[in-house]
Amino acid sequence: MSDIPPEVIAGILSRSPAKSLLRFRCVSKQWRALIDSPSFINMHVSQSINTNTNNNLVFRDDYFDLFSSPLDSLSTTLGFNELVGFQEFAGLGIEPIGSYNGLLCLCNTNEKLAILNPSTQKYVRLPFARIEFPDKAYVQNISYGFGYGRVNDDYKVVRIVQSYGYRDDEFESKVEIYSLRLNSWKRVRDCPYYLWWKVGFGVFASGVLHWVGSMKPSPRFSENVADLIAGFDVATEEYQLVPQPDNLGKDFELRLGVLRECLCLICNYKSSHSDIWVMKDYGVKESWTKLISVAQPRDFGFFESVTPLVYSKDGRQVLLEIDMKSLVWFDLKKKKFKNVRVRGVPKNLEAIVCLGSLVKISGFGRSDGRKQRAEVDKKHRKKISNKRGSSWCFEQVKGGKKLGVRMLRGHDISITGMSCTTADSCVNRTVRFSH
Repeated sequence: MSDIPPEVIAGILSRSPAKSLLRFRCVSKQWRALIDSPSFINMHVSQSINTNTNNNLVFRDDYFDLFSSPLDSLSTTLGFNELVGFQEFAGLGIEPIGSYNGLLCLCNTNEKLAILNPSTQKYVRLPFARIEFPDKAYVQNISYGFGYGRVNDDYKVVRIVQSYGYRDDEFESKVEIYSLRLNSWKRVRDCPYYLWWKVGFGVFASGVLHWVGSMKPSPRFSENVADLIAGFDVATEEYQLVPQPDNLGKDFELRLGVLRECLCLICNYKSSHSDIWVMKDYGVKESWTKLISVAQPRDFGFFESVTPLVYSKDGRQVLLEIDMKSLVWFDLKKKKFKNVRVRGVPKNLEAIVCLGSLVKISGFGRSDGRKQRAEVDKKHRKKISNKRGSSWCFEQVKGGKKLGVRMLRGHDISITGMSCTTADSCVNRTVRFSH
């Protein structure tokens, strides 16, 4: 082995899965130094992205439990808690916000955030954000996004707090960004678009976080009128609108996704079909290409949503998530579907793709101190007890894991004279009603 040039050894090892590399660190001091070096870690990430390998699926079920499985062996899924040994988020409604380069950003119902590497089982707990809701607001929500600034080699979490009163044509929007490199939050310019929180967290593609939004909130108790793709460049910290394909028609729900770092547009036409578009050249309207069209009920029966997750290793198939209940492979050439049965995963699930990598997050976080965190926790608990309608999602979760999830998933609940009847009303963030 000593006769093999180091660059050749690095090239061979860079094709190995992250978990194998963790074992290879025990071979010798030289291998440990090589595998731990930033240059090798970057090489391994680039190799995995270029060859579309080392992909893992992280599943979340109805009870907010998390599971993980390598894409190449979906039938051998392990419990996520077996892979990640931290208990601070256990039983608190964990949700994946986003993933990039093998780092996974998580949020729970207490608005606690963490960034972890599932492969190395290392994580950092973020300090509390400072922006709170105004006291006098009719509807309030929080939108999150997780991205990466290539210029500064920095992973960032974007938190957007939006609210409006009894006038639907005005809303307040405050934005702050967390930097993993600096381990701190900072305020940035307010978001000029109203984000539609029901359709997921921010989608990161081409250096930009994207949300579905509109110029103003929807009229009270009306249907979704979100028709814009709002973008936030994590490097320049500027907002933008992304052009959409022509002739999309009407009466459809707009959602976003990402495939091989290309932005995807999902148009779910009610009781008809779903179209999935891919923007091959970011920012160029003419580069939108229709990738898949799924018909109802011919292909799966009736469904509400289709989400593209990842290409197969050879690029000939796309893994689709149907209504957060099932997974199917779609053959792009044959135009055929094949069901995927994942052992150990419940009927209802939500999946996100996470690369297996050795990207380090050690040395960051936990600088806010236990005393400060205890004070903020006490403040949050006081807010929950004093404002019956302000944070009902958190209150219900503390009453018990299953009960809290059922409430979050949207059973009819009467709150201070109002009614929350939407099935996805509080899946990704909180709708709050103030007196």
